[in-house]
Amino acid sequence: MAFKPPKDHHYPPKTSISESSVSESASLRVVLFGNTSAVSFGDENILLGEEHVHPQQAKLPRRTEVSGRVVSVINLLDLHEGDMFLDPMEDIIGQLLGENSIHSFIFVLQLGHFTDADKVGLEWLQRKFGEGVLQFVMILFTYEREEDCDTIIDDLKKNPVLEQLLQKCGSRYHTCSKNMSSQSEMRKLLELIDHMITENNHRCYTAELYNPASDRKDLQDNKDKWGAYDCFLQQHDMDKMSHVQIEKKEKGKNTGLGAAHDPLHHLGGKINDINNLLLSLQLTTNKEQKLKPADALQILAQSLSCKETCTEQKLVQTFLQRLLLGDYRARYISVPEADSKLYHEEEDDAPSFEEFISKKSASPDGESSKDPVHPMDVQMAVFHCSDHFLKQLIVTKLSQCQYALPLLVPNPFTGEIEFPLWTFRQIKKSWKSIDTNDMKTIIRPICEVETPMVFFFRTGHISSSKSHLMSRLINEKHNAFFHRNCPGSTTDRLLMDGVVEIAWYFPSGKSTDRITDCVAFCNLHGDAENHKKQLEILTEMSSVNVVVVGDTTNAGILQKLYGGQKPLICLLCDDDSGARGTKRLKYKIGLKERNQAAVSEDLWKTIKECLSKSQNIAQPTFRLVNLCEKSGITTDENNPECRKGKEATLEIIQLLKAKELPCIKKTYLPCQGELWHEWSTKNKELYRLHGTNIEMQSIEIKDNMKQIRTQQSEHGLTKLMELFIQTVKSEHCFSPIEKSYFLKWLEIMLDDFTADDLSVLHHECDKKWSKVLDLKKQHNESKQLKDDSHAELEMISEKLRETVEVKDLDCRLAISVPGSFSYVAMML
Repeated sequence: MAFKPPKDHHYPPKTSISESSVSESASLRVVLFGNTSAVSFGDENILLGEEHVHPQQAKLPRRTEVSGRVVSVINLLDLHEGDMFLDPMEDIIGQLLGENSIHSFIFVLQLGHFTDADKVGLEWLQRKFGEGVLQFVMILFTYEREEDCDTIIDDLKKNPVLEQLLQKCGSRYHTCSKNMSSQSEMRKLLELIDHMITENNHRCYTAELYNPASDRKDLQDNKDKWGAYDCFLQQHDMDKMSHVQIEKKEKGKNTGLGAAHDPLHHLGGKINDINNLLLSLQLTTNKEQKLKPADALQILAQSLSCKETCTEQKLVQTFLQRLLLGDYRARYISVPEADSKLYHEEEDDAPSFEEFISKKSASPDGESSKDPVHPMDVQMAVFHCSDHFLKQLIVTKLSQCQYALPLLVPNPFTGEIEFPLWTFRQIKKSWKSIDTNDMKTIIRPICEVETPMVFFFRTGHISSSKSHLMSRLINEKHNAFFHRNCPGSTTDRLLMDGVVEIAWYFPSGKSTDRITDCVAFCNLHGDAENHKKQLEILTEMSSVNVVVVGDTTNAGILQKLYGGQKPLICLLCDDDSGARGTKRLKYKIGLKERNQAAVSEDLWKTIKECLSKSQNIAQPTFRLVNLCEKSGITTDENNPECRKGKEATLEIIQLLKAKELPCIKKTYLPCQGELWHEWSTKNKELYRLHGTNIEMQSIEIKDNMKQIRTQQSEHGLTKLMELFIQTVKSEHCFSPIEKSYFLKWLEIMLDDFTADDLSVLHHECDKKWSKVLDLKKQHNESKQLKDDSHAELEMISEKLRETVEVKDLDCRLAISVPGSFSYVAMML
């Protein structure tokens, strides 16, 4: 990320300091960041002075003197708690680095008051100044009482998160009083900074470290705020793109396909537009600066207010905020237009009617108006610029809002097709299916669900909206697929061409259900002729293919599908007839001047007929995980960190599979079984004493509680707990990102491990509860029968409780393992 150096660099009046008496080489320039609660401002504060001034209002830096040395202090306290997208850092960084270098970044923390904002302080610094900034960071612990300073080693041992932060900074730290008034403490701080400078080969943090060398030639250009990002694209993405282009050219020679069939052929003119889009949204695909869940989950001033409109720069933040709240209108965010009035043309004579109708009106300012950002471009821009964990959170929330989910996503800069399987892992769906007159509730992870799949695509330009038609099939009252008639839609769309979205129809077991089983619907955006790979994969995996035939059609595509065994439905834009078909399950339906409801009805009837009649033919069922087997696409779960986290989780799951579900907790978490229940009961009795001798009663209960604790401590660590500790607390075998994957995989696999049992128990509970309700209506039935039904319900409820406890085993392990709960909480 490049910066714009300041035009004028001012310093405050240098009171009580003689600049001529100090050599320039003896001066230091330091940046303080952290929380203002860790500092006491006042006249005696050597580094910061008597009051805290926000960096935007302050004249940076503040100059002071310590032991005869000039120290320039830049106060960035509390700035890391500001807006994650729209902060003043770019201008401030330009001012900091425009003329001088920085010797040290000092992270100010108060002993015993480690906040959530402090946990992400270093991450914020890395996002703003780059990964290399850590070699210039030192932690400064402040204390209110001098005796607190002696406990710092104990505090570090008790807090693994704090210890991890210290390790990131090379174990460099210093302590000083909260008011920073001691000259000896400040002198010692400068000595430690000098030692750090020596370790860094007398290098300081400069503009060269902040910007890649190739982007320093045009610092005055405002667009060069994205210089590091452009360099990243040129050095990383373009290398990939050229490699793919070579492969495509070789393939073109062998297959006779020209440049028009190369997916990258369409990217050239769009890359600049995409760069400008990301710039306007203040996003970057740079791996080190991608958005993380911690960024999206911050509670900011804007989080407390929900507005219908926002500025273009706040589109990303507003979208994420609404999506995380589960707002189904999250995509419908509008940008307020500039205040305008009706434009009246000044004319000497009134025009004739023909002139009035035919004449094109010019805009008042003489420029063509710019379309606002397309809502789906906002969603996909955030998706491309997020790390794997935030992508998973976004897709999970999209599913909860009943939106279609990205299934195949072309990289906007390389053309590679990515399958984000990891993002689907946390999604579970339930629906009701009727099997031999018995209604059954099914709960499954969406990755493992096997369903028929109906694939929609178009050829050429079409007058009707394919996405609108698909949305009506799934839910007439909700737009699962964003289409041209949705609020905020525009004609300009940069990031959706070639994207395949997926949504499911889930029956509710009611008479209004269109079909009695779950069905997947896939939607290829853009002209299928330009996205041959997606077309090939999905037509192969589909149960029914639906093509909307536009003005220009590649006969080869349709002829191949027409000659195949799979059902084919052609929607004709220039035909106004109803559904017609052949015995070979080839159908055509007209769209021209037809009611949308009538078209949806015809389409549903045709799809149901295709699915029922094609059961006699060996048709594949669609399963998300099977997409990994297809060549020509990359899967996000293939990265080394994800694989290593999965392997560590599989060891634990294999251990659990060796035991029956009801025995798992008793075997591997013995302290949380009967002993924990007994201790909790005694603890409750301790606060509900009654009788004449309350004091003796209290002593007796406390003795019993101590005996229970002794019995718990005798159990020691089980094999399950040892495996968990080995992974979570290992510093060398597992990196922080691998531990994060491990914890997520553990949560996901425990859900999968208990899914079948939960589904069966829910079904049994529904049947038994229905029986109880029927008995209540039959007043002549015996009381014994009703009591038996209630007893069976209690037994099922107990089994449900045991199964849910196994499902939540990851949290129970974190509680059982000493010192791991705070680390697990930070990772999750």
